[in-house]
Amino acid sequence: MSNVIFILLPMIPFITRSILFIKYFSKMGGQITNEEKDRESHRSYILPLAGFSFAGLIGLIVVDASKLIHYSYPIYYIFLSFIFFIFSANLQSYKSRLWEDQIATGCIDIANFCLILCIISLLFAAHIDKTMTYTLAVIAFILWLFDHIMRMIFEFSYYHEKEIQK
Repeated sequence: MSNVIFILLPMIPFITRSILFIKYFSKMGGQITNEEKDRESHRSYILPLAGFSFAGLIGLIVVDASKLIHYSYPIYYIFLSFIFFIFSANLQSYKSRLWEDQIATGCIDIANFCLILCIISLLFAAHIDKTMTYTLAVIAFILWLFDHIMRMIFEFSYYHEKEIQK
């Protein structure tokens, strides 16, 4: 059962974005303005992190194979991070509707969360003090969760305002 939890954990941002999508479904078909598209800004943020995820993935695979240390969860999380960053970068080039923007943003959320999960899982794989490991893991998760909640509040407020304006 715990394996399933660790495998599904990266989908938390997908769930919160899905709630937003369902609540404001009638707005999601709308066109995005050029300001909302902001393709270059998004790509300039995404591509370096995708490169970082790729390098981390290769590094973890090499270490896992050469040291016979099993980094299956860190590899899983960093792989998802890379894939979701790449998919989001590709989606940035042709998004034109709000639902596409939500998917692209959701992919970025998942990719960022996977980076945090990778770091947390590496902490647990390391041979360091368990109290330190749990403390750092809780700090990382709380900071990510706070940021995610704040961004979701802004998103809900944005769509709520759009709804009121109509």
